[in-house]
Amino acid sequence: MITRQTYDAISSQWKGPVYQVWSPRRWRYTMASLDVFKGQTVVDLGCNAGIVTREIAKYAAGYIGVEKNQNAYEQALETQSYITGCPGQFLKMRVKRFLLRSKEYSFDAAYAACLLYHLTSEELCLVEKLLLPRCKVVVFCSRESKRGRDPAKNLGKLYKGYRIEELLRYNGFTTQIVNKDSNWASVIGTK
Repeated sequence: MITRQTYDAISSQWKGPVYQVWSPRRWRYTMASLDVFKGQTVVDLGCNAGIVTREIAKYAAGYIGVEKNQNAYEQALETQSYITGCPGQFLKMRVKRFLLRSKEYSFDAAYAACLLYHLTSEELCLVEKLLLPRCKVVVFCSRESKRGRDPAKNLGKLYKGYRIEELLRYNGFTTQIVNKDSNWASVIGTK
């Protein structure tokens, strides 16, 4: 798991507002489920500054980090210099654009934290149609305390772990919720 010292060394290189702040409790939960990516090429949707992508790269055969925010993307490029022994890339693009172009990229696993509830129903359909069929393993993390506020967003209430489980099971995954508390849950799906 990333230490505060390592986080400080990496984040000191970042310019602009920091979105991926030090969060040991949340990261402890997240990091505990990343070993399922051993040998996989993982797409990290909404990778932010790439801190979790860096941890995924310790297990994965390769990585693709997708981030729409320019500041976070530039921070991910700085974080990339701290990733060794695992080929990969960071892409500056929206999740929808990545999904529509996903055939251009090689991957067989996916990770997303606190992202699914931001997707529109159209984008969620693209996840089901273009992402999940290519994945052997997924880890999707939720914000259990999140409330659905935006009616334009997907109606699946995917800020709850059990809803993510339903989505994955519907798409042929065996699921397990790990590291759940009142604020956070990691859902692992395997085929």
